[in-house]
Amino acid sequence: MFLIFLILSAKQLSYGFPMFKKPSSVMQHYSGPWADINKLGVDIYVVAPFTIEIRCLLDFTFSETSLDCF
Repeated sequence: MFLIFLILSAKQLSYGFPMFKKPSSVMQHYSGPWADINKLGVDIYVVAPFTIEIRCLLDFTFSETSLDCF
């Protein structure tokens, strides 16, 4: 089963990945009178997932558990 997986993965890599990515509707309007507000919205949109991951990592690192590591 693992060999079949590796063969199919190699075939997929040799043929290349299909490009299904569409341009984001959030990131396409940088001109006009609202350009600064649109830029700020895009910056918040890009940074927000990273801050959520940082908070999850900090919660995991500093919360007390019954496991005695240190």
